[in-house]
Amino acid sequence: DGMLYISIGDGGAADDTDTATVFGHGTTGNGQNTAVPLGKILRIDPLGNNSPNGLYGIPADNPFAAANDPRLDEIYAYGLRNVPHFSFDRGTGKLYAGDVGQNKIEEVDIITAGGNYGWKHKEGTFFFDANGSRSGFVTDIDPGGVPTDLIDPIAQYDHDDGISITGGFVYRGAQIKDLQGVYVF
Repeated sequence: DGMLYISIGDGGAADDTDTATVFGHGTTGNGQNTAVPLGKILRIDPLGNNSPNGLYGIPADNPFAAANDPRLDEIYAYGLRNVPHFSFDRGTGKLYAGDVGQNKIEEVDIITAGGNYGWKHKEGTFFFDANGSRSGFVTDIDPGGVPTDLIDPIAQYDHDDGISITGGFVYRGAQIKDLQGVYVF
């Protein structure tokens, strides 16, 4: 679509929380905070100039670009932990992202405009318990207060099966017919 997509991790502190606000997480976390760019996929027009500093453009069809919307205009999707790589499927145009988990779950998401992928409320299809000052963990038990509009991944695995998903592509080659249309990471 001629726009530049940018993925930014949540800022580095465990559980997307820090009490000293060294990374700005605070107690709510950056993944769910739509006033900051961390933990998001952003979408800008590199040839435009309607951003606050005039150095890039904000596409009018970005999900939060409405005049009175308090969320950052540049946000395309949020609730992500750490997306080091993403790719567009040349056959469908869908945006695939590998989101690196924290302690246990790795996931692949299909990113949609305005989508909330759940971090720090969820890791994969599991709920995430930040566990106060101790290490956070995944659980099947709903801790309450979890938004209902979260988008689950299309694939996930735990660290018994592998380590981080750092990205991949939907195969559209002709040499391996069984992989045609499959996300390979």
